[in-house]
Amino acid sequence: MPQTPCCLDLIELTMEVESAFGVEIRDDVASNICNPGELKRYLRSVLPAATDRVCLTQRGFHRLRATLTRILAVPRSAIRPETTWSAVVPGRDLRRLWAVLGRRFGRRPPCLKNPWKERFVVACGLLWLGQLAGIHAFGNSLYWFLALLLGTSLLLLLYLGTSSLQWQAPGHVASVGATARFLAATAPSTLKRSNDGWSPEEISEVVNALVERTLRVGKASDAAWIPEQS
Repeated sequence: MPQTPCCLDLIELTMEVESAFGVEIRDDVASNICNPGELKRYLRSVLPAATDRVCLTQRGFHRLRATLTRILAVPRSAIRPETTWSAVVPGRDLRRLWAVLGRRFGRRPPCLKNPWKERFVVACGLLWLGQLAGIHAFGNSLYWFLALLLGTSLLLLLYLGTSSLQWQAPGHVASVGATARFLAATAPSTLKRSNDGWSPEEISEVVNALVERTLRVGKASDAAWIPEQS
């Protein structure tokens, strides 16, 4: 038997679909949609039909490239689909660029990673464990407490001084081309022009991507939100 997703997951999926397609799905309609196939049929009934299919990933890349060449003052030829974000913008500036892209495309990009956060937590944990072992072995708790305080302060200063240099894009949006694919899958309405419609294939691809990402399933199926595992 296929599994039934949590109600909150379906609410989140509905909100993601509304954001992606630029539509509003009434609560009474959403509650009667029982699987991805019905969701696709509903979207085909309310969205304008396309006369020609447009590659939204390509359009997303072109808009990203235009934005980057204007903001970063880099030549157009320097921005290719395989170009990584670390190759065009330093880590300390990536957060500001990420915010600009979020406003430009009306979609908050995935959260950036900062490996210094994990390193700081691990280092503090090891420092505390070492100091506690020292207190247990040698006593003189005041001395060890002061050493612990000094070590933690030094680590904090090191983290604050270097963490801003370490921001990285997550692996699934590490390149410009991958980010364009992410935008095409999660915010396609921002890449559509006013006279563009939606083909059945576009609707199916976007819904499948949103179901797989929101409900955390390996491959979406029209028959069930969470298909039965073979």
